[in-house]
Amino acid sequence: MTDKGKILLRGSLKVRIGHAKGLPDRDSHVLVPHDISSWFGPSNGPSRNVSDPFTIVYIDDRQIIQTGVVQNNLNPVWNEEFQTEVSHEGSRLNFWLYDEDVVNKVNQKLGYGWIDLHDVALDRMIRREVPLETPYEDTSPILFVEIEYIPVVNHSGQYSLQDSYFPVRQSGDVVLYQDAHTLQLPAFTSIQAHGLPYTPRSCFSDMEQSLLKAKTFIYVTGWSLNHMTRLTRDPASSENTQKLPTIGELLVKKADEGVEVLVLVWNEPTSSNSYKGILGVHDETTNKFFKDTKVRCVLSSRQKEGRGWFESFFTRTLYSHHQKTSERELLKRVYKIQHSQEKLIIF
Repeated sequence: MTDKGKILLRGSLKVRIGHAKGLPDRDSHVLVPHDISSWFGPSNGPSRNVSDPFTIVYIDDRQIIQTGVVQNNLNPVWNEEFQTEVSHEGSRLNFWLYDEDVVNKVNQKLGYGWIDLHDVALDRMIRREVPLETPYEDTSPILFVEIEYIPVVNHSGQYSLQDSYFPVRQSGDVVLYQDAHTLQLPAFTSIQAHGLPYTPRSCFSDMEQSLLKAKTFIYVTGWSLNHMTRLTRDPASSENTQKLPTIGELLVKKADEGVEVLVLVWNEPTSSNSYKGILGVHDETTNKFFKDTKVRCVLSSRQKEGRGWFESFFTRTLYSHHQKTSERELLKRVYKIQHSQEKLIIF
């Protein structure tokens, strides 16, 4: 089977990764005692240690989708559905299956299959058993997928977000910033927008104004928050800057006014009241600052439920800074204002 050349996909691509059959075993040759392998969590598959497969989907060499990992199973079932907007030129929709290796962090290839992008663009809806090429002679694995492509020209002029939690609201706008806090750069002084001189916005200054105008709730979440940060600064005088309020003082002020203020920051495992921690993310000092105020500050580390002690500790220590939001808390508050005239501002 040969490529038909490159084609441009521009629109929505829905991909359902169903299940695979007959994957090669890349784990059972590793001699791991049962009591040690149990550290990595319970297994619903065979009693012996076998591959832990997951799938990554590419348009040529550009990754667009990745499934979760099915532990200890040569016939994994994902049934995961994805929708992504594409504007990609390529020749193949590639499916790579890997065996997750938590210890060595080198995921081994289990198999590879593909669908011609011309078929995706022409058929629009594909349900297919994709044979997987593999270097192992004792197996002929298959991946079951469903593909739906909706070209942008078929959206009938409707460009609103599809399959969102809440109805799409009108009159929203987006502001792009060149940096968090910077003066206008000389390179941009001559740029015109709609016939008017371009004036860059300051993200930190806009953020401070939004905090001061908040009426219902303020939700601050991130890897690191230093309560001593000043959002507004006087470039001509550091002495004047020191007189301006810090973000911690602003949040306490709004909480005292009756605004619900929630702060969620990463709990760096090596920090304490007497030591700033290896990464110095200010979690302990920020938490101490908001103690005995009306600001609700929570230090949170990422948890992996249903896993063994070793993997939970590994995740909590090294990956927790990627956990930025508590979706449940945010969605509850968005739900309250979706039918109101209040404005939701997100930085």
